[in-house]
Amino acid sequence: MRTMLAKRTSVAPRMRAAALAAAALLAVALLASCSCSAARTESDAQPQEEASAQKAFDGAAVSDAPEPERPASEPEYILIIGDDAWENYTPGHADLMMLMRLDFERGQIALVTVPRDTKHVFADGHADKLNQVYTSSGPEAQCAAVSEVTGVEVTQYVVVGFDGFQNIIGHFGGLDVNLPYALDYSFYTKDHPNEVFAAGEQTLTPWRAMALSRTRTSYGDYGLEQDMMRQTVNRQMMVGLIRLAFSDPAQTGALLSALQGFVSTNVPLETQTAWAEELASGTQITVHATTGPFTGGIDDEAGGLWLVTPDEQGWASLMTAIEAGQDPSEAAAAYSAELESPLAPVSTVATVPLG
Repeated sequence: MRTMLAKRTSVAPRMRAAALAAAALLAVALLASCSCSAARTESDAQPQEEASAQKAFDGAAVSDAPEPERPASEPEYILIIGDDAWENYTPGHADLMMLMRLDFERGQIALVTVPRDTKHVFADGHADKLNQVYTSSGPEAQCAAVSEVTGVEVTQYVVVGFDGFQNIIGHFGGLDVNLPYALDYSFYTKDHPNEVFAAGEQTLTPWRAMALSRTRTSYGDYGLEQDMMRQTVNRQMMVGLIRLAFSDPAQTGALLSALQGFVSTNVPLETQTAWAEELASGTQITVHATTGPFTGGIDDEAGGLWLVTPDEQGWASLMTAIEAGQDPSEAAAAYSAELESPLAPVSTVATVPLG
């Protein structure tokens, strides 16, 4: 485990009316972290007998003794970034940031939302939103800023935009969700009709999945913290994508090929494949999904911008639970219990069967 002393800083202002590219992100996590190549097809996985015979044919030593178990790899962190660039609205912001932790030894994936509005203080001393780091300095700098907030070292990233996310959803033929509330999303560009969502179970088209990932203000009609709910639903979507990615080994090759063209990442394809195979070597994957501290208020230092207040202790408690492979819900409850929806808890756990 790689940890570092966390410093809580903040980011610079420039609000973007519409919600984000969170959904894009969801799909990405799949790809860069594990899912895409998670399961191998029969043609990809050479039977043990054939492999042994091939070794003998090649002159390699063949032993009757069972191969020693390979020690599990160290956990890996990947920052999934949803880039909200939209038509003429560029450059994009890191409108969604989801920190993914892959724990190979325990067979776990943790998804932790890093609120975009978290306060960040830039080198020149001005304060703004954390997601502005991506706009001004790119994904590597955004990883470094997230490292300061969360207290864990983050250098690997996957970036996905709206088009890439829609293509990924299209690859699966849609995405099933169970919405806790009816919603009405109005595109801030005003160049598309509203997307209206009923509460309950439904299958989303790529376009509607993208729209849902951006939906935020409608939650205010129910007296709920808007971005908290948007991120809660986005994590639900991500878990759904992880289920799809690991559900059919025959999809693996095509999925990986499709995803590579729709995302940007500094994780080599070979590394993605190795992670996926290691995660898929067990009988199931446990997915913990939650958020970091998200409460805040008007910040005078940032010129009256609403920002999430830095919460060093909250992040420390949360990431201690995450790194120990524990359920993070108790740590997250310290800042979410009074605000979360009874129909959509902030912290969830899901089991994805394998094999």
